[in-house]
Formats: sequence, structure tokens, C-alpha cells
Amino acid sequence: MGGQRVFSMSQFRRLFCTVRRPGLVMDSLGVYFRTLEEGPCPSNVVIMCRGRFFNVNAIDEKGYTITPPEWEEKIREVLKICEDEEEPQNIGILTCDLREKWCKYREHILQSSDNNRNVMDIIERCLFVLVLDEDKPQSVDEVPNFCLNGDYNNRWADKSMSIIIFKNGFFGTIYDHTAFDGIASITCMNYIYRAISENMGEWLGSTPDRDFPTLEELKFDVDAKIMRKIKCLNKDLADNKKIGIYRKTFDDYGKIEIQRFGIHPDSFVQMALQLTYYRLYRKPAPCYETATTRAFFNGRTETLRSCTSECVDWVKAMLKHTFNISHKAGLLMEALKRHDQLMSEARTNAGCDRHLFGLYCTALEEGMPIPELYNDPSYFKSGGAGNFILSTSCTGYTAISGGVAPMCKDGYGIFYNILPDSIVFIISENLRSKETNAETYFSSLKRSLLDMRFILLYSNSSKL
Repeated sequence: MGGQRVFSMSQFRRLFCTVRRPGLVMDSLGVYFRTLEEGPCPSNVVIMCRGRFFNVNAIDEKGYTITPPEWEEKIREVLKICEDEEEPQNIGILTCDLREKWCKYREHILQSSDNNRNVMDIIERCLFVLVLDEDKPQSVDEVPNFCLNGDYNNRWADKSMSIIIFKNGFFGTIYDHTAFDGIASITCMNYIYRAISENMGEWLGSTPDRDFPTLEELKFDVDAKIMRKIKCLNKDLADNKKIGIYRKTFDDYGKIEIQRFGIHPDSFVQMALQLTYYRLYRKPAPCYETATTRAFFNGRTETLRSCTSECVDWVKAMLKHTFNISHKAGLLMEALKRHDQLMSEARTNAGCDRHLFGLYCTALEEGMPIPELYNDPSYFKSGGAGNFILSTSCTGYTAISGGVAPMCKDGYGIFYNILPDSIVFIISENLRSKETNAETYFSSLKRSLLDMRFILLYSNSSKL
């Protein structure tokens, strides 16, 4: 539900038992989740540890799920096994390579033996992958970086959901956006987070006396060609970290104070992102913000282009000392009003980007000439064809955060969740860019948020 609005739930069936298979031209999505009425559904979870794979069924023969104490037993069993000196196969790193390359190596692996086809099928159909990682984030702020830039040998990038448990108890997740939008995964994780919080991290239920299926280690038949590729890929990826991702918290105020001004918190944060970029670079930033279209059956997203003329007028005024504070506050309110209007339009399928994308795809599929619009410099400068400098999304109003890589080389990925008294940002940058610096951006962002509150407080007090 979105307030009083009913949302389509179709994305949620792709949270589990889903895989994105690599292709030479285009990847394909395999969805194996089934309801009871639809037939048998995979019920196994694949555990990855030190580059090795272990399969465990999460449901017994009577249909009852494995309990947390039983999960703990299985995890301890995996950790014990992995204490031996056996050389791991590290097949998982291949899924982190370029999709075309992984496609070729995957096909080679499948053609090598029946065992390989069976192991691949078990992994791809499983509920999700549970990763036991050796890394130890020192705080929750380090978790996103360790999830994204951790041990690639201990990842299976094709799965729709991978839950990563670090050695010191922190945990995070990696999701494939192809299968569903961020809010679906956020909803899932928030349910888990609330359950853990309510029970203070303790299991309050009973543990049944039963024999559970034994743990099964999964091993591929790997030849010299695959081993050479894994060795080279380990060196290449270790030497070429491309994305920096950081979790930052603004704790001067949050949702409660923003709403006291009669302002939608999301619109407020979007204006802060624009002011920050303009202050640092002295130019507006083409900005993509996710707008959900789940009010429609099978709806996904539309783009809200938040860099409006009203917003640009306001950010320019903020940098001029000749404009009084009340005038700046008035321009801010106009920009916010325009943003709210665009969000309403995008959510009701009245945006432009999905329409333009559909026309572009139609031209390609029908062998028609690509319309001149799509080659116009202004189309690219405004963010078209994946050139948005700011790729942003509000992940809601819970404690669960999410992040995404920048859309283009000199851009930022900025996701944020707005809490009652704080705002959490996940900011990413391309480490090869000479233009971007996430630390500098966040420092300026804090100033923007404080400046915005100041002009609104001053403007309101001057009216008394």
C-alpha cells in the first residue's frame, strides 16, 4: 500500500528463486518461484564460504521451515568444513566479469559435464545465496563498500538476492535490479530487521526435535582453461576497483522537522542535492529520481527529472548575496511545488522517459531510422541515454538503506532513507573520475541542508 493507494505486488515473486543468465546479446531472466497452487517451488538455499558452495534445504518434508537455531547449526557446519586446506574453486568470480565473457565461460562449464549442469541448476534455482564472508566492517557505514568491493570469489552476481554475513556479525545484501525495484528488496529487509529488533536478536521460539537433510557441498568439474581465467580475473579485479560507495548520516534533523514546514521530505532532499551540485560545480546537474508506477499492474518505474527551471532559479539565488532570505525561501517553495507536480505525473504514467524509451525500442525492432531527437546533443546533456549526472532514489522512511553505482563516469549515485531525526545517504562515485569526490559532496550536502532549514526558519519568523 502507498498511503491509501494499492500497489502491484508482481515484483515480489522475483525476490526468490530468480537468476539473470548472461547472454552474448542480451541477458535472460529465469524465475522459478511458484505458489502452492502453481506447483513445486525450489526450497533450497546455497551457502557460499571461501569460494565454495554448500546446498541446504530450508523446508522439511512436511513443509515446515528451518528455524534460526537450525540455521546456526548448518552455518557452523559450513565454517568447520571450510577450515580445511582444500583449494577453493572460486567459480563465483566469473559471474563478476563482463556479461559477454561470463556467458562464454558459463557455456564452456555447462558443456563440460552433467555434474556441472546439475550444480549450475541448483544454484540458479535456489531461493537465494547466503554468503559467509571473511571481511570485518568496523561499522555499519563500511558495509556497502564491503558488499560491493569485497571478495568476488565469494559472490554469485547472477542471483536476484544474496545475503552477506560478515565475520563480525554485520550483514548486507546484493540485489540484481533486473528482477525488481529497490523498494521491493527494502520492504523485504525491513520485515526481517523489525522481526530481529522486536526480539532483541534472540530466538524466542522452540527448536523441533527432527533430523534435517544433510549439508551437501557442490563442486564443479573445472578444467585448466577455467582455472586460468579465474586466476587472471582475480588479479584484474583486485587492481581495478571502479566504484567507491559510502554510507553517510546527516543527523541535525530529519522527516519530522521538514514536515513542520509543510514540505514533502523527498522533494526537500532533492532540492538539497541540486544545491550541493551547483555549489560545487557551478552548473546544474541532470538528475534521475525514481518514481514508482506500481499503481499500475506490473508497474516498475518512471523517471522524475528533478533539475527543473524552478530549481535552477532557486539554486542560483542561493549563491547570490544580493537576494534577501525571504526571496530565496519563496523560490525554494516554487521549486518544491514543481517537484511535487512532476512526481505526481510520473507516478501516474504521465512522465516522458519510458515513453521515449519505448519509441526508441520500437524503431530498433522495426528496423526504422532512429529519430533525430535521440542523437541531439541536448538529449544527452539533459540525461538521456543514461547520462544523468545524479542517479537518485528515496528508499523510504525506514532504517534500511540501499545504494547504486553512478550512471555515468563523472556522476554520482545517491540513495537516501529519511528517518524521523536524520537522513542516511549512500553515495557512490566512479573512482576513475577526476571530477567527482563523494566525501566533498557530502560535506557540501550537509551545508545545503542546514542552509535550507535556515532560510525557511528565517522566512517563517519574519512573517510573525
